[in-house]
Amino acid sequence: MDIGINIANHRDLLSRRYIHETARLAEDLGFDSVWIPDHTIVPRAVEERYGPVYYDAIAVLGYLAGITSRVRLGTTVLVLPYRHPVVLAKELASIDQLSEGRLILGAGVGWAEVEFRVLGQSFAERGRCTDEALRVMQTLWTQDDPVYSGPYVSFAEIVFQPKPVQPCVPIWVGGQSRAALRRTAQFATGWHPIDQPPAA
Repeated sequence: MDIGINIANHRDLLSRRYIHETARLAEDLGFDSVWIPDHTIVPRAVEERYGPVYYDAIAVLGYLAGITSRVRLGTTVLVLPYRHPVVLAKELASIDQLSEGRLILGAGVGWAEVEFRVLGQSFAERGRCTDEALRVMQTLWTQDDPVYSGPYVSFAEIVFQPKPVQPCVPIWVGGQSRAALRRTAQFATGWHPIDQPPAA
């Protein structure tokens, strides 16, 4: 059994020192992976739960790639509709290169409607956007001459580099809904249930 730990990039433990020392300790103790959660802004309604400051998950992953050498680096979970999928594919492929193939993409659709409004994204279409983002990233990561045409993104005659070190970054879909389970079967190498008791 492989065991990973969540590194808080928010709340009371938030600091560069905490993130640095926790990741290094996890690696030294033989943990398999460290995981970073994702929010862009903190809705006032949940500020007490999360705290007012939330480090960017992509930035933290890049930092962890530079201070660790063995432990795998994952997101728990990255909200895909918050970011343009071509930009996100580039960021994640770069992190996979810089970490020498240690990235795991925990991916989800998000739940905080206020975040979608602030970012100018459609909350109602977040599932369709997530499905397309997964298709776009897998296309860019695996094809030498990537071509894609969809309702939100289209491209052809482009060069996309760097590719990930891994043949395709492992994708673990987060969530317990029927749509999340369908998305897991369709796109993922793993399922990433959140806040579930062992019996469930």
